[in-house]
Amino acid sequence: MLDELDAHLLRRFADSYQPLVDAQFVAHVVARMPPASGARLHPAALRSVPGTIVGALLTGIAAPLRLRHAGLMALAAAAVTVWATFA
Repeated sequence: MLDELDAHLLRRFADSYQPLVDAQFVAHVVARMPPASGARLHPAALRSVPGTIVGALLTGIAAPLRLRHAGLMALAAAAVTVWATFA
């Protein structure tokens, strides 16, 4: 297969060019769309956000502690932190 462009193919593409949408189509679609409603936050959604944050923090803290020797590692990390602070 050659890498050069086919002149007949390019001419066919140029002849068949049509705009994708016209104003009448856009007006028809917009007329059928429901009116936009504002962003409404329900009280249940507002209550669930702090619960999700607290749950994620507890999972993030508790999950590493389930690992073997995690307590020893946390103790060593605390000791290094205290040593680095006062050294």
